[in-house]
Amino acid sequence: MTLDTAKAIADYLYQNSEKKKELKIIPQNRKCDYYFFGGEPMLQYNQIIKPIVEYCESTYPNKF
Repeated sequence: MTLDTAKAIADYLYQNSEKKKELKIIPQNRKCDYYFFGGEPMLQYNQIIKPIVEYCESTYPNKF
């Protein structure tokens, strides 16, 4: 996964959760969850994991 793909996924997750909150499908105070599975993401910790966490925190404060 590239960093751009990871950012696109984060954007999608946030937008989708906001729609579900509007429809009262999920609670208003629910935060988005972003999970990485397998060992490969940890091999790219500084290239993918750390930057996507920083992106989510700066773009969507207190939403992830």
